[in-house]
Amino acid sequence: IIEDLENRHYQWKIECIDKFGNSQISETRNIYVNSSVITEQDISIEQTIGEIDSSLSNLEYLDKNEKEAALTLDLKKQLEKAKTELQRAKRDLHNLIWRRLNDTELEEVRNSILDRIKEIKRTTPKTIKVIESKEFIDYPSKEDVRNISFTLLESKDKKHKKREKEAYANYNQELQNLVTITTKSKIIEVEYISGEVGEITLIQKEVKTEENLRNASLIEAIPKTIAANTSSINALFDYSTILEDPVIKLNMPLEKYAYYFNKKIELDKIKEIKSVLVSNDIIKKNPIIGFAIFGDLPSKFVQSSNIRLIIEIIIIL
Repeated sequence: IIEDLENRHYQWKIECIDKFGNSQISETRNIYVNSSVITEQDISIEQTIGEIDSSLSNLEYLDKNEKEAALTLDLKKQLEKAKTELQRAKRDLHNLIWRRLNDTELEEVRNSILDRIKEIKRTTPKTIKVIESKEFIDYPSKEDVRNISFTLLESKDKKHKKREKEAYANYNQELQNLVTITTKSKIIEVEYISGEVGEITLIQKEVKTEENLRNASLIEAIPKTIAANTSSINALFDYSTILEDPVIKLNMPLEKYAYYFNKKIELDKIKEIKSVLVSNDIIKKNPIIGFAIFGDLPSKFVQSSNIRLIIEIIIIL
């Protein structure tokens, strides 16, 4: 056994001979000894994992507002994932001695692993603190519904007549009576594992509907003064993009959804974000009677107070 090797590159091979004089030599292999760097990284990684374990334990001591935010951000899962990735990085550093790499390749792989560790520390929250929060219920105006309905129609390949657009907008205006959306907004101070501190703005929305609206979608229209495009949104749900401005679509039925921005936004501005319920049946043409229809109407619409609207929607002159 050779001990106390200096930190540098070595080559090794095996030569053997038996009692009959038969001999064989193995191929030459490379080994890079750099125990000091690996040991330092071991210590650093274990210290970071210790911090993560402390953060996981401290989750139960958050106040009600912060627990709600931690649950929405899936903070526990983020911390557990970071811990697993750090353990894998530690393993990968140890396994470098078994890889057949020259000095340059070895250094590149090592730096890549160290970059992974830095990124984990930079992006994983360690603690959160709610600085400010607001809760409200807001309904889109008729103009909001009309603009979003037109935007949705214009995003399709097919062109629609003005009367068809107006009918679709009127239909969607009535749909707003079937949904109530509660918005909870929070400005959160986040300390990351790296020690960096930043602020995010978290938007949580709870959706209550009077019916199971499977044939509808929810459109989220976010002003450019809040987000330049969809890449500025950290969505904690699946969505499809209507416009990069951004205007996005979520499928119903839906009970809640949330997203956040990596910056502080004045909470009074959050009301500028509009959530509008729209029909998925844009306009369908009946080949027999020539009417434009929207598909199945919600049962609440089939009332005397809505008969005129239904007739206006179904019959497009």
